[in-house]
Amino acid sequence: NGMMNRDIAMQNKIGETMAKLDMTMGVFVVDKGGNGANSLAAGKKEYVDIFLDGCKRAVEVAKRVNAKWMTVVPGNFERSLPLDVQNANVIEALRRGAEIFEPHGLVMVLEPLSDNADLYLRDSAQTYMVCKGVNSPSCKILYDIYHMQKNEGHLIHNINLTWDEIAYFQIGD
Repeated sequence: NGMMNRDIAMQNKIGETMAKLDMTMGVFVVDKGGNGANSLAAGKKEYVDIFLDGCKRAVEVAKRVNAKWMTVVPGNFERSLPLDVQNANVIEALRRGAEIFEPHGLVMVLEPLSDNADLYLRDSAQTYMVCKGVNSPSCKILYDIYHMQKNEGHLIHNINLTWDEIAYFQIGD
């Protein structure tokens, strides 16, 4: 949604206006180079470094715009690696991101998407497993009703199964 790329003056203006209106910012996206780019599943240091830099910059943006939640999309599958190795790579990178957010009371919310079959996060069970692995109040699920209906259906059942890790709902049509 581009919040991190807006100039600081605009971010401050947004935050001040929202404060005057007694509003809180919804999610903004942690800039790591795009949904599929710099996949955390690959376990590559340069990709993790880009992600962690995005997390550090997101803390400052969150302060300016009075935000608590930031969307993270870990990137694409790394088809040359076994899935469990990819899971471990994602969990480790997100733990490091959570360490950045925790002291500030900020929460990255992981969003499984239906836009592209190559994206690593696809369903609520996988996202739940990743959040449990990260084991941090700063890593939770963004449950997007639209994407989850497309990817897995059975919304109420899957929400009930993953409820304790869901921090944020999105609804679109």
